[in-house]
Parts: sequence; C-alpha cells; structure tokens
Amino acid sequence: MDLKTLVMEFGTNEIRIGFVDDQQPQIVIPALIESTKSIDFCRNEATIDKWNFQLKYPVIARNIVHWDSLAEILTRVFEDELNLKVENCRILLIWPFFIQVDYFDILAKLFFEKMKVAGLIVIYGEILALYYLNHPTGVVIDIGEGYTSVVPIVNRHAIEHAYRRSDISGRKITSSMQRLLNQKYRDIPLSLKIVQEIKEKYCYIAEDYLKETMLVEKLETKFVRNHRLDTDRTISLLTERFMTLECIFTPSLIGLSELGLHATLVLSINACPTEIQSTISSNIFLIGGTSQVPGLSQRLHTELIGNPITVPKKGGETKQYQIPTDIELNITIPPKPSLSTWLGGAKLGRLVTSTKTHKIWITKEDYRHEGIKVFEKNLSNVFQLIAEE
Repeated sequence: MDLKTLVMEFGTNEIRIGFVDDQQPQIVIPALIESTKSIDFCRNEATIDKWNFQLKYPVIARNIVHWDSLAEILTRVFEDELNLKVENCRILLIWPFFIQVDYFDILAKLFFEKMKVAGLIVIYGEILALYYLNHPTGVVIDIGEGYTSVVPIVNRHAIEHAYRRSDISGRKITSSMQRLLNQKYRDIPLSLKIVQEIKEKYCYIAEDYLKETMLVEKLETKFVRNHRLDTDRTISLLTERFMTLECIFTPSLIGLSELGLHATLVLSINACPTEIQSTISSNIFLIGGTSQVPGLSQRLHTELIGNPITVPKKGGETKQYQIPTDIELNITIPPKPSLSTWLGGAKLGRLVTSTKTHKIWITKEDYRHEGIKVFEKNLSNVFQLIAEE
C-alpha cells in the first residue's frame, strides 16, 4: 500500500494541511468560522466555496469543540481536494505544548475511529520550530492569534515546569485597536479584517513608549499615516500606530492582568536549571504572526537588560527577577515565523517517511494495546530518530 504522509497543524485561526515536500500548506481551513452558511477552503491564494456545513467555531484557541463535524470536513478535504483516501494517509499532527494528557485520547478517537487514518504522530509545535531552525536548545516565544506561549527546550525536550502562557494575543491586540479606532471615527465602522490590515501595514512597537509619545506630539507630521478605505474615506493614524501594541509589554493597557512578555520570559528562564540558563538565553526565537511587528525584538532586548522585574506574590509580597548580567542575549525572528512550526513538521515528516522502521508511527492497534501511553513512547522514538540524523 502506498501511504501518503500529511502534515497538519491546528492553529487558533486556521488548520493547515500539506504534504511533507511542500514549501507551505496546500490547504488552509479557517479554524474560526464567522458564518454558519459556508466554510472557505483555501488552496494557495484561491478560495473554494463548496460545502454548506452548519458549523461555527470548530476550533477555539486550538481546542477542538466540534469533533464530528471536524472529522467530516477533514475527510472531505482529503478526498475532494487532495484526491486521497483517508485510510491511506499517515498524519503528522502538530500540537501546542500545553495539551492535556487526556486530549491524546480524544485525538486518537478522532483520527483512528472516525477518520481511520493509517498512522499518527503527535508532536509539539515549539519543538518543531527549533528543529526547523536546526537548534536543539533554546526558548521559543510564540505570539499567536489566541495566546502567547514561552517554552524552554533542551536537546529537543521541553522543560515542562518552566513553560509559561499568557492571554496576550494577536486577536486581542486587533480587537483593542478596533475599539480605539471606532471611538475615534464613530461614523466609520471598521471591521476586524480592515483593522488587521491596518495593524500589519502601519503599526510598530516603540523602544521607549513614553519618549515615543512625547516625540509624536512634537513631530506629528513625521509620524502620521493616512489610510484610504474602500469607501474612499481616509482615516489618520498617529499614536494608534504603537499604542495598542504596547500591551505586549504592558497588558493592563487592554485590561489584562498579565505580566508583560519580558517578565513572562524572565520567569520562564529563571525556572530553568541555572547551568542551562545562559545557553537558553542566547537562543531566543520569536515565532507566530505577531512576532513580525517592527521593533519587537529590539524592545524585548531592551526590557530584558533593564531594571529587575517585580512580580507580585500571594499575601501582597513581591519578588524581583532579572536575567544575569553576564548572559549574552540573542533574540532571533526566523524567516516565515508564522510557518516555523508547520515547516518543522514537514522537515520531520520527510525524515520519518524515509526511515525504514515502522515503530515511528502510531497505529490503531498500538493505541488499542497501550492507550495514551503510546504517545509518550512515540515521542521518545521520534527524538531518538532526530538525534541519529
């Protein structure tokens, strides 16, 4: 039997599917559906409106909530768009690190019982991002549409107790900017889609928020940007260009009781063993769509080498944390940061497809005999294969 290997990633905004030799996903399915009338399936830049599913929000913050409908959609994608029989496919599934153990059981039921795939590998996206970049050790900061995660990784293994997550996200930033602009232009309703385009085109992160604000007041004409809408009306952007994105470092600006990105990262690194903190700090990688915002890496570096970070504790007490001054920081935004995890999955898919051992893939029989323990065993086999590469 000629088995095909597919790479699949469940993101907050979309589900990405493609073959291991692809340079980008062939199929992109919206993971958040705004209309119950139809779902758009995107192959590259083309949009295919075909199926009329009564479905809304099948995936929320990478948590699947409509399993039966999702299984039907994926089966249709495989058979109608990729011309494949599901039972002849093996799936390398990319999943976020925070996945709960009992979720593996649900995933197994989806792919083995509902879809009847031939084989399955489930691996964490943060590890795949480093694998794609040829780095076995480092810390991955994923600023996605649904949340931000910080995952320290040593020799392909995530340090579980050092994992940190916050609710700062691309979607919350866009929604906050939408409210800001709709208050300024009450007679011009701006959709999230339009605001997203504005954010990507004009916004940046100031290296010093207060200084930037004062500078804009003095040199307004230098900083102002005008955006023409499809209705031929024009809106002007000034402090909005950097005000909303400041919430990445000061989440309280959009009503979140979270630590800023720099503080979250410092806590994560400090939770790692002392002997590896230097290595991890010199390999910091920013991925996810929001990581492409101009000024992010520079501002993060500035915050990390600045004053100690004060973190509130129970009972009203506080504690200060700081990156040791003798540690050399290196912050990198890789090419295609929003696709780093998927491309890492494709790279791994090529490796496991070329290997002659079948122990790399989990089958339905493996799952029946070993239960969810087979997933942990499978990860060890994959890591060993990578080490031998």
